[in-house]
Amino acid sequence: EEFFQIRDEEMSLDRIEHKILRVEFNDARIHFAINCASFSCPKLRNEAYEPARLESQLIDQASSFINNPEKNIIKSDEVQLSKIFSWFKGDFDSEGGLISFLNRYSEITISAKADIDYLPYNWALNE
Repeated sequence: EEFFQIRDEEMSLDRIEHKILRVEFNDARIHFAINCASFSCPKLRNEAYEPARLESQLIDQASSFINNPEKNIIKSDEVQLSKIFSWFKGDFDSEGGLISFLNRYSEITISAKADIDYLPYNWALNE
């Protein structure tokens, strides 16, 4: 893990993700905005996140990722989801539950009783 200085604090990308973005902002959509550059990650935006547009950018990222059949397979009674939803389950539970969160952005309405499974994560570089 590489560290760098921001003001008087030693930081790492991991710390920024898990101790600042996830904790201080408490918004599960952050998982669609940050990117590890693997194939299974959300697509990297080709623009910077800007305060005046952040809400619409996060909505777009969440919607694009959730409805991308290369990342998630969604049917009304069964979903096969990215491992991101399993790894950070607590973040989505705090948003009213996983199904409720998905239904805010999914083009298909998912039943509260839908079967949930998780797809293998592809760590290959997303070129």
